[in-house]
Amino acid sequence: MSKQWDIKIAISCLTKNALTKSIGKCARYVRTAIEAGGLSTKGRPNSAYEYASFLPTIGFVQIEKLIGKAKQREWSNKNAKPGDIAVMKHGTHGHICMWNGKNWVSDFTQNNMWVYSGDGECTIFRYRS
Repeated sequence: MSKQWDIKIAISCLTKNALTKSIGKCARYVRTAIEAGGLSTKGRPNSAYEYASFLPTIGFVQIEKLIGKAKQREWSNKNAKPGDIAVMKHGTHGHICMWNGKNWVSDFTQNNMWVYSGDGECTIFRYRS
C-alpha cells in the first residue's frame, strides 16, 4: 500500500535533477520523482509510452488527450496543474514528462510538452487525491 503522493517533493526532485538537454532517460527521471513523492512504482514498465497504462494503477487518472503543439501549449498555459504527467507514444520508447508549474520536465527542462518535430498526441494524467 503506498502512501499519499507529495506533489511538491516529486516536482522538486524532478526539477532539481533535470539537465539542460535530453540524455534519453525521461522515464527514469520521472519515475524517480514519482518515488520521491512517496508512490511505489513496483511493476513499472521499461518504456516511457507504457506509463499510459501503468499510471492508472498507482492513482493517476487520464484527464486529456491533446494533438498538436498549439493545443498542447494552450492547455499547458490554462489547465496544467503541478504534477500532471504527459505520456507520448513516439519512436521505440516514447516520452514522458511532468509539469512543474512552469515547464514540462523529464530528464531535461523542456520548451514544450511535445519534444519531437511535427505534431503528435500527448495523453495527460493527474494524480487523484
